[in-house]
Amino acid sequence: MIQTRYTTILALVMLLAGALALTACDDLVTADDEEDEQVREEDPQAEITTQEFSDDEVEATLAYWTRERMAEAVPVEDVGIAGDPPPPESPVIPDPDVPEVTRSGDIPAIERGLFPPDGSNSLMDQSAPNNAVEVTTLPAYPHRAIGKVFFTKPDEGDFVCSGGVIASDNRSVVWTAGHCLAEGGGETWYENFMFVPAYSDGNEPAERWAARNLATFVGWYSNENFNYDLGAAVMARNDGRSIVDVTGSLGWMFNAAHDTDTSQFGYPGEGTIFNGQRMWTCDEPYTGAVSRGDSGPSMQTNDCDYTAGASGGPWVVDISECPNCYINSVNSLWWFFTPRPADLGNQWAGPYHGSAALNLLEVAEGL
Repeated sequence: MIQTRYTTILALVMLLAGALALTACDDLVTADDEEDEQVREEDPQAEITTQEFSDDEVEATLAYWTRERMAEAVPVEDVGIAGDPPPPESPVIPDPDVPEVTRSGDIPAIERGLFPPDGSNSLMDQSAPNNAVEVTTLPAYPHRAIGKVFFTKPDEGDFVCSGGVIASDNRSVVWTAGHCLAEGGGETWYENFMFVPAYSDGNEPAERWAARNLATFVGWYSNENFNYDLGAAVMARNDGRSIVDVTGSLGWMFNAAHDTDTSQFGYPGEGTIFNGQRMWTCDEPYTGAVSRGDSGPSMQTNDCDYTAGASGGPWVVDISECPNCYINSVNSLWWFFTPRPADLGNQWAGPYHGSAALNLLEVAEGL
């Protein structure tokens, strides 16, 4: 009887241990399945692709851009849409488990003190009867951290965009639109990428800088998904100095509320009002959200009325508080009222600065 009881108890213990083991295995499989599910749910269009230029190519880029070529370069035309913009969608609400992150910018390490005579950053010198205002404080910081982009499309010619120096660990990153450095859907990198901070009427008060690396999303590079129309250019040093040493930088903001208001900057060059030779800004509030791709977070919009050439120019939160100011998007896609060439725009859209955009910056910092 004792032996029988012992055998029965042992059997029960063994059954219980087996059940616990199976439960543990089930839990382990479930965890793995959840992890696999998370991987499957990650958008492959958010992956990053990069391009590298040799030292010789960097030098060739600086030599390529003569005054004649710079004057003849034209805005990209394939990012404008005729007519009224679509009705706004509901804005993307940031994931409450993903915190908003910010970093302040940098005052230039050299040529400090280049501020307007009155010590302000006022942009209220209205020079055209529309909501775009010419920036008249160049080459003062923070506007010396914004500039004009020049690049070559293979077999097509020379083009222009805009961009801004963004705070980064390598002190070398210019933030712009993906379509200013690669052919969307064509998987072709542009050549001769050069950035001229505080450019004005042919003047280069903060030197000229050539890219040694370019980076953008697969979503833009392979699929022309405007929701991923962001790009980063890592600039080569000039005489041992980084671009941030000369221009300072603008801070950044990621995972913020979709309806954050910004000031937008760029070098519009289409139509009779704008000639691409001067920096303009719009201080227009958020107007809505719109998706222009098959995946990724919706873009945010504003009613700025400048034209092509402003692409890639930064959208900045609290520009008057720099260096505590933050890039929150860039000019990407625009609608216009009249047939091309358009004198005025209607509305601009910019990609959302979410976790994928932060990853793009971190990749560029490591190049």
